[in-house]
Amino acid sequence: MRSILSACIVLAALSAAGYLLVAALYLFGLRGPLPIERSSSEGFYADLGSVFRDRVLLGFAAMAFVFPFSMGCIAFVSPLFGADRGLGEGFIGLVLGLNSVIVALLAVPVATRMEHAGPFRWLGWAALLVAAAFACFGGLPHPGAAFIAATVIFSFGELVFSSALPAAVARLAPPGRRGAYQGGWTLVGSFSMGSALFVSGLLRDTAGWPTAWFFYAALTAAAGLALLACRARFKSLSDSRSAPSA
Repeated sequence: MRSILSACIVLAALSAAGYLLVAALYLFGLRGPLPIERSSSEGFYADLGSVFRDRVLLGFAAMAFVFPFSMGCIAFVSPLFGADRGLGEGFIGLVLGLNSVIVALLAVPVATRMEHAGPFRWLGWAALLVAAAFACFGGLPHPGAAFIAATVIFSFGELVFSSALPAAVARLAPPGRRGAYQGGWTLVGSFSMGSALFVSGLLRDTAGWPTAWFFYAALTAAAGLALLACRARFKSLSDSRSAPSA
């Protein structure tokens, strides 16, 4: 019991230090004047309605919804999976805390490197990492090893999509409508993330955990391949939208 408490204290300290480091890096990286975006002349509801009439954004969301859905699977579903497999609450908490530490420590370097290539380049690979994490949940026979492997692999996928998704949505937005597009994507992300627990409960009760995880792995892998196939088109469309009009 004392060793578990000590491990929790160390993990909490590392997590706090990681978040403080990220905050400091952002503080030094955001020095200087920020760009001011030209606001749209239309009203709020017209802006929001334009989001859901944009076929480009809808096509992107049809593939990228797997990322917030995967966040729901890790945050809400994996603890239930671990508990059903006999893992203790302390073990589950420590492993999920490891996810936060990895993301906090590596978020800024990964986002900085990704900025040069653009947000669409790496999203497909991030989806394939998430698919591999789901396959670990469903395929590894030892529940503890499956939980650790899946969480670590997912963390590296999250490093990419947590930074790339907001940037990708902003790049797809016409000038002056980034706020509306970010708001529309928030609705998609919230629905996707919230539905993870409901869908997983149905699949677990009807087909079992392995089938549920392998279904998620196949769905996410298909989305990843589609994102890789469409990344050049999304980049071209985003470049044309951000180009100044004559």
